[in-house]
Amino acid sequence: MLEMIERVIMNPDVTIEKLQTLLEMQERVVTRSAQQSFAASLSEMQVELPRIAEAGKGHGTIKYALLEDINDQLRPILYKHGFAVTFRVSCEVGAINVRVVLSHRDGHSEETTIPLMADTSGSKSGVQAVGSAISYGKRYGICAMLNISTGDDNDGAKPVETISVVQAGVIKSLLLQADVTEEQFCKSARIASVGQLQPERYESALTKIYKTIAAKADAAPAGDPV
Repeated sequence: MLEMIERVIMNPDVTIEKLQTLLEMQERVVTRSAQQSFAASLSEMQVELPRIAEAGKGHGTIKYALLEDINDQLRPILYKHGFAVTFRVSCEVGAINVRVVLSHRDGHSEETTIPLMADTSGSKSGVQAVGSAISYGKRYGICAMLNISTGDDNDGAKPVETISVVQAGVIKSLLLQADVTEEQFCKSARIASVGQLQPERYESALTKIYKTIAAKADAAPAGDPV
């Protein structure tokens, strides 16, 4: 594609409109490649993600996974598969928004935002109340993004596992490229929403969507971009 663009640029007969069309096509190719790489790396990483022990103690008997424990256990795995997690915090009147961004080395990223109130429980100062809420948002945000489980394995009956927020975002993004609505996808998969898809069905779902995108591309008129 890059070689084609170079040839087009050297052609004096090519109009700006045709060059713009070719550049937009290149951008779509790069975007799709980054999404595919993101999905593949996430699928490989998913089997290595650990269950985080709940070493923190809140009010009464409430236990929770400490942010430092989550970071210590996840960082090597994230690095191995080319991922990085960053947080962005914004404050509005009466609300604190913690945005979790999962970025991949090939350029694609997914994010989710958790809106929170300042944690004024106990005898916290104003600054401590905000800090506590931000810590809460980081802990639960990253666990939601990566479908991380916390606590012990002997808690009795376990809830049905579903794909992570990131995986659901990948599917939704690819559905747009495939020109398939979320309603159509959910009806075919027999689920109420994309986020309810089981982890073991994730790769199969991606394969079907990629095939639909490829079939759509093959059916489009070839044309001559130059």
